[in-house]
Amino acid sequence: MLFLLLSSLPTSWLRAEIIPSINNANFGWTRGTPNSTFSGWDVFSNETPTLATILDSTPELLGQFGASARLQETSGFGIVLGSGNIYGLSGATTFIVEQPGLNLGPSASARIVAQFQTLGNELNYGSIRLSGTGFTNVSPNFTQELSRSTFGTPGGQGSGVNVRYLARWDLSQNIGNYSVAFESAASAVSLGRFQLDTFATVTAVPEPASIALLALGVTGVLLLRARRKWYLS
Repeated sequence: MLFLLLSSLPTSWLRAEIIPSINNANFGWTRGTPNSTFSGWDVFSNETPTLATILDSTPELLGQFGASARLQETSGFGIVLGSGNIYGLSGATTFIVEQPGLNLGPSASARIVAQFQTLGNELNYGSIRLSGTGFTNVSPNFTQELSRSTFGTPGGQGSGVNVRYLARWDLSQNIGNYSVAFESAASAVSLGRFQLDTFATVTAVPEPASIALLALGVTGVLLLRARRKWYLS
């Protein structure tokens, strides 16, 4: 019954997100800002219908890297419904989203924000992890439930929850290609939407001339202190 209900829901009913904004504490940038990128799925499709798993490398929301972001359902329990969401039929569904990074060099740091929307049962929120070059299975620094509503008669057939959830990571290192993995807590979870935003910054490295001037200044201070100590003795 829940399967039939979710397959008939209009896609517009599933959509919800926080738009990145310089005024939002979770972001601090807007989409299109230099050194940022984003990917987002409003409707899921399957490029491998002959396999048990689902692959969708055509996000509707395209950042500077275009459609090279990939979302995969890897458990084999998921199917794509007529509404365009991914539904777990007989077990917990597992997902991995791969996103090209910004590769700004060793002095870069980055913030990554993932937004999820599910219907029916819920995600296993403790399963959300970030992996990339030099780091593996990192838990979010910050999480927030953005909204929650119920549909159907609580406890009855066809009932469930519509949840929007946010996870954020702050990394003090260069961010190259990376992936976000997550899974459902049980079957009958419908993934309706997923969005991923990245913003990287680079700490300015002093130029050689500046370093030389700084060293000269430190040397001068040390000589002055030594001279003053000699006079006092």
